[in-house]
Amino acid sequence: MIKIFPFLLLFLLSINLEAQENEFKLISGVYKSSREFKSGQPSYELIGKIIEVESPSLGVFKGKSSIQAYKFDVTSKEEKKMYNKQIGRIFGFSDGESLYVSSYRCLDCFINEQVYFKVNYIGNKYAYFEAYFPRDDIRGMNGGDEIVVLSLETGKKFPLTKGWIKKNLKEKDSSLYEDFKKEKSKYDVLKQYLIKLDKKY
Repeated sequence: MIKIFPFLLLFLLSINLEAQENEFKLISGVYKSSREFKSGQPSYELIGKIIEVESPSLGVFKGKSSIQAYKFDVTSKEEKKMYNKQIGRIFGFSDGESLYVSSYRCLDCFINEQVYFKVNYIGNKYAYFEAYFPRDDIRGMNGGDEIVVLSLETGKKFPLTKGWIKKNLKEKDSSLYEDFKKEKSKYDVLKQYLIKLDKKY
């Protein structure tokens, strides 16, 4: 039987408590803004259902994506009108276990018209999720999948790119920056380096 000295036990317990304190606690509800999300104070109760979108489609984008998308579903037309009128545009919502946020590419969508994506990681300063975006006939974009960074400080969402990772690693951690430069397939490790960068805070 392994014996643990009292001071060692206290040390281990303190580490565990610190880890628990740093974990982001999700509160169920509808968040009107990133400020509400960060403070853990949603404006509205989550009454509707979170459903999976079978055929991903945003605007004129009718292609299929491997990324699972979700919608906030209410049962009647009256409820939809009420939600659109009273709630309107939102930052996202949570069921207490997962956080769902909209793509930064669809800023003028109402709660029942928007497609949402499940956040994969919530850290100290950043979170990220995978999303797809529509073809833009005006800008000539083809549409596709992307990794989106969510800043927990500002609430801003932006694509995770090699350029962004390189810039931030170079400014904040030269060792990680050198490791990243040696990676053969940099796009495949973007999420890993975002998490490593986040844990530096």
